[in-house]
Amino acid sequence: MLIGQAVISTSVDNPTTNLHSLSHIMNTFSIDDQLVMLIDRLNDAVNVCYEAPEIEDQGYPYATGYSRSAMKEVSDSLSSIVKQLREENV
Repeated sequence: MLIGQAVISTSVDNPTTNLHSLSHIMNTFSIDDQLVMLIDRLNDAVNVCYEAPEIEDQGYPYATGYSRSAMKEVSDSLSSIVKQLREENV
């Protein structure tokens, strides 16, 4: 995943790879930019679900793992955004 000038790699083999550091990096961007990146992440996962079943060495297990990882990452990031917004409004 490309974020600004940094490339953040997420892996199906290790879906919890650096979720905390990803969240920290995401917080350096505006809320709008963070939301756009999360939408892109979900769209990537949807595309994998369409394409992976047709690829011999991927299939449904790959699509499931990739999508689960994306959903977890997006959920964690959205929670972080909500926390950030609540702290700003205090």
